[in-house]
Amino acid sequence: MQYKNHITTDGAVVIIFDDGSMKSVDRGNPLYSKIVTLLNDHNFEGIAPTVDLATKIRMYTNGRFFVGDGVVFIGKDALPNSLGSRLIAFADACLPCEPLLKFWENLNKNPSERSKEHLHAFLEHNGIPITKDGCFVAYKRVTEDYLDCHTKTLDNHIGNVVTMDRSKVNEDPNMTCSAGLHVAAFRYAKDMYSNGILLEVKVNPRDVVAVPVDYNGEKMRVCEYTVLRECEGPRDEPLYSDEDYSEDNYQSDLDYDDGYDNGYDDAYYKNRAIDPSLYSEDYINGYDDGYVAGTGEREKESESLEEDQEENAEVKNEKHEKNIESSFTDNTGRLRIKTRFIKRLGASAGDFILVSVASDMKKLTLTAEKKAKSDDKNRVYTVNTDGSIRISESLLQTIGNDSFYTPYFIEFCTDVNGNKFIEITSA
Repeated sequence: MQYKNHITTDGAVVIIFDDGSMKSVDRGNPLYSKIVTLLNDHNFEGIAPTVDLATKIRMYTNGRFFVGDGVVFIGKDALPNSLGSRLIAFADACLPCEPLLKFWENLNKNPSERSKEHLHAFLEHNGIPITKDGCFVAYKRVTEDYLDCHTKTLDNHIGNVVTMDRSKVNEDPNMTCSAGLHVAAFRYAKDMYSNGILLEVKVNPRDVVAVPVDYNGEKMRVCEYTVLRECEGPRDEPLYSDEDYSEDNYQSDLDYDDGYDNGYDDAYYKNRAIDPSLYSEDYINGYDDGYVAGTGEREKESESLEEDQEENAEVKNEKHEKNIESSFTDNTGRLRIKTRFIKRLGASAGDFILVSVASDMKKLTLTAEKKAKSDDKNRVYTVNTDGSIRISESLLQTIGNDSFYTPYFIEFCTDVNGNKFIEITSA
C-alpha cells in the first residue's frame, strides 16, 4: 500500500492509497502535524508507514516482520503481544530491529514452552529493555560485598557471569520460593530488600526457567546471568544503552581514577616514576591529570611554609604519614574509598577491611584484617576487584549521613606503633 493522493479539509487530511483505501486523520490526532509536514515536504513515501501500522512494520523490518489480522508475525510464527508492542516501540524510536530478531532466536532455544510463555508477562513490566545481542535486562539486590543475599556465596561483582546447572533450578512456577538464580523487575528488586546494592543484570531468554505465579510476573528463576552495572533507576528505553556502562568502559573509568590518584601522590612527593608501556592509555591520562593537580597543591603548600623551614619539614613528614581528602557519597548514598587508600592499608582485591563505629558515633575507622566478623558496630567489607570498597548508606548514617551527595573527610593515618588505619568523619 502506497500513497496516491490526498484531500485536505478544514478539520482533517484524507489520504488515498493506491489500493483504493482511504485514511482520514483529523486535527486532534497526534499524527496530523507529522502528516502535514510530510505532505508539504513532498515526502510521499513516508505517508503510508506513518498512518498504517502494517505498512510501517513491513517497511521498517524490510519484510522480516509483517502484520496479519492485527497480529505481528515473523515467518509463520505469531509474536506475543509483549514483543509486538516492543517492535512498534523500536520502529517509533527508529531503532534497529536486529536485537528483536536475536531475542526471538534466543527465546526459541529455551527448552521450556511454559517458561517462554511466562517470560512475556515479565517483559510487560517497565524497566525491562532488550539488549543488542537479544537478551534482556533485569535487576538484582546483593549485599554490600556483592554476594547474593540468600547464600552469600555467589560473587556478583560487575562483569561476572553467574551460572547454575539448569537441572538444579526449580522449573515449577507454583513453587514461589525455591532453588535457582533469582532476578526481578525493578520495583520488586528495589522494594524487596532495603539494604544492599541494586544491580542491573543481563539474562538470555534461553536461560529463563520459571516465573513464579504469585509475584505478578515480577520475579523469575534463571540458570545464568551477567552482572552489568550498579543500578541508578529503572531502564525505560526500548533498547538498552550499554555503551556507557560496558565492562570495558567501567574498567576505563577505574584505570583513570587509579592513575589520577597515583599521579597526584607522585607529584606531591616529587616522585614521578611511571613506565607508559606498562599501563593503559586511560591510566596514563589520569596519571598526567593527577600529577598536574598534585604539583599545584605541593607548590601552594610550599609557598605557605617557606618562612619556617623546620615547620615545613615537620608538616611534610606528617604528610607522608597522614593524607586527607574530601569525598561525597554517590546517588545511592554510599561512599567509595579509593584504591590508593586501601593499598596503603596493605590490602588488595579479595582482602578484608573492618569498618568500626567509634564510641562517640562521630567517625568510622577502617583497618585491614586477615579474619573479621560483622556485628552491630562493625562491618566487614571485601575489597573489590578494582581495589576499592564502598561504605553503605546504613553504616554512614551512624555518623550523620542523611542524604545523597553528603561530604566526608577520608584520612589515612599511622599511629605511634606504626599501625595503619583510615578515619572517616562527616565534613
